[in-house]
Amino acid sequence: MLIRAEHAAIEHDLDRLPSPQATVDGMALTRLTRLAGNLLGVPVQLVSRLVTVDTAEPTYSSHLCAHVVESGAPLIVEDSRRSPLAAIRAAKPNAYAGLPLTLRDGHTVGALCASDSTPRAWSSADLEVLGDLAAVAVDMLQTRHADRAREGRDALTGLPSRSLFAELTRNALAETARTHVTGAMLAVGLDGFRLVNDAFGHDTGDAVLVAVAQRLAAGLRGEGAVCRVGGDEFLLLCEGLDDDADGARLAERVHHELTSVPIAAGGDAILIRATVGVALADTPIPAEQLIDAALEALIRRKAGALTATGAPDPERRGRAAARLRVHHALAGAHERGEFHLAYQPLFDIRTGELASLEALLRWTHPDLGRIAPDDFVPAAERSGAIVAIGEWTIAQAARDLARWRANPATRELTVAVNLAPTQLRTAGLPGVVREALEDNGLPGGALTLEITERVLLDDRSGYARAMHRLRDLGARIALDDFGTGYSALGYLTSFPFDTIKLDRSFVAALDGDPRAEALVEAITTMATKLGLSTVAEGVETAAQLECVAQLGCDLAQGYHLARPLTATALDERASFRPGATR
Repeated sequence: MLIRAEHAAIEHDLDRLPSPQATVDGMALTRLTRLAGNLLGVPVQLVSRLVTVDTAEPTYSSHLCAHVVESGAPLIVEDSRRSPLAAIRAAKPNAYAGLPLTLRDGHTVGALCASDSTPRAWSSADLEVLGDLAAVAVDMLQTRHADRAREGRDALTGLPSRSLFAELTRNALAETARTHVTGAMLAVGLDGFRLVNDAFGHDTGDAVLVAVAQRLAAGLRGEGAVCRVGGDEFLLLCEGLDDDADGARLAERVHHELTSVPIAAGGDAILIRATVGVALADTPIPAEQLIDAALEALIRRKAGALTATGAPDPERRGRAAARLRVHHALAGAHERGEFHLAYQPLFDIRTGELASLEALLRWTHPDLGRIAPDDFVPAAERSGAIVAIGEWTIAQAARDLARWRANPATRELTVAVNLAPTQLRTAGLPGVVREALEDNGLPGGALTLEITERVLLDDRSGYARAMHRLRDLGARIALDDFGTGYSALGYLTSFPFDTIKLDRSFVAALDGDPRAEALVEAITTMATKLGLSTVAEGVETAAQLECVAQLGCDLAQGYHLARPLTATALDERASFRPGATR
C-alpha cells in the first residue's frame, strides 16, 4: 500500500537518515532511469543502500530516498510545503514519489525515486509507470546478484568467493614456483567490528565492509587478489616478494593504509582497527594450506602469540605470567595505600600559563615495584577493582586541587580525572563526584571527567544519560584519545562533551606530514564551531608545539612542556611555565 508522507512515524526516521549515494549500475539501469524520466516528465534517479565514500552535495531528494530505502516502503509527497513534517518541508523537491527496490530475499537494496520542483498530484498512471519500472530494476538487480553468486563473487563486496580465490591462489603459486619468487597470504581481521554494527547499524557496517574491500584491493596495486572469507575477515594474495622481511613490511603497509584514515559511512567517520596475519609461500605449498596458514596466523596474532611475520613469540608465556602476578597483587592494593597520583600539566597555548592538571594513577607494589598503568588498569577493569580505585582517585584529586586553588596564583586551576567504562556505568558515580566537590568547596567546573571513545560503543543512550547527570553537577566532560577507536563525528553532538583531546599519534604525525596537519586543523576548526575546546596530547618537541598552536589547538600537554609531577612537587611551586620539569 502506498504510504502518504503525512504519516507521523516517518518524522524521526527522516531526521536521522544519511544521504544515500546516487548510483548508476550499468548501462541498462541508466537507460531505465532515463525512460522513467521521459514517461513521467520529471527527473528520476536510482539510489543504492550503501554510502561508502564521501560524495558531493546530497542530491535533490536524498533524505526522502533514504527513508524509502531504510523503511522498505513507498513514500508519496504531493506538496512538501504543506506537509506537517519538518523533514519533508525541508526537502528540495515539492513533489516526490519513491518506491523501494526489494530483492526476493526481502533485502531492500535501493529505491527508484521521482521528483518535481512544483506540487504534483501523482496519478494512478504515474505510480503504475514508476511501479512497473521499479519491478524491472529489481529483476535486473536480482539477475546481477545471481550472476555474482554463479561466478564466485561475494554479493556485498563483489570480491572473489573463497573457491574462486583458491583457484587464483593455485595459479599464482604455480607461477611463483616457476619464477622462484616468494609469495605471501595475508589474513586481515577487523578488530571489534561487532561494535560498529551495534553502534551504527548493520547498513553502516555493510558500507564499512565495502570500503575496506576497496582499500585492500587498491593497496595491492593490481598485483594479487582479495577475498572476503567471513563477516569481517579478508584474505590478500600477494606476489613477487623478495624475502620474509618483504612480507612483514607488506603487512605493516596494508595495516597502515586500512586504519590510518577514517571511513565515511552512513554519515559518520569511522576509524577502524585491524589485525594482520601473514603466511609466506617461499616453498611449494598447496593453495588451501597457505590460506589456512594465514587464517591461523591471524588467530594467533590476535591472541598475541605471533610476531608481525607469523613467527612464534617466545616471550608470550612470560607476559602471561606477569599479567597473572599483577592480577593477584591488585587484591587489597587500594586498602594497603599502594596507589598515588601524579599530575600532568596542561598549558594554555596562547598564554603559556598553567591551565589544568590531569590526574594520573600510579601504583608501587612492595615486591613488584612500580607497575605501569597499561599493565594494571586493564586488570583492575576486568576484576571490578577499578570502581573503588576510581572513587579514591576522584576524592584525592579534589582534595589536592582545593589546596592548590587556595593559592592566589593558581586559584583558577582545574583538574581532570580519567573514567573507566565500568565507572561510568556505576549508578553511584554522580554521588561520588558531588561529595568530592562539596567536601572540598569546589565548583563543578573545576573538575573534568575524561572518557575514551571505546566507552561510547556499548550502550550509547545509557552513557549519554550518565554524562548528562555529571554535567548537571557542573562537571566538564572530555573525549580522550580522540581518533584512536571507531571514531564517529556524531559523538560530538550526541554526547555532552566540552573538550576533545587529540591523541598523541596525531601530534607525532605532524612532523613533516601535511595530511596529519590537515586532519588536525579540520578537527580544531570543527571543535571551535561546536563550542568545544581542544587539547593536543603528547607534545614532545618545540616544532610540534608550534604546529599545534598554528593549527588552532587551545591547550597542550607533553614532555616538551612538563613531565608528570607528584602532589608534593606541585605543593612546592606557586606557579610555573612550560619546560620547568623537562
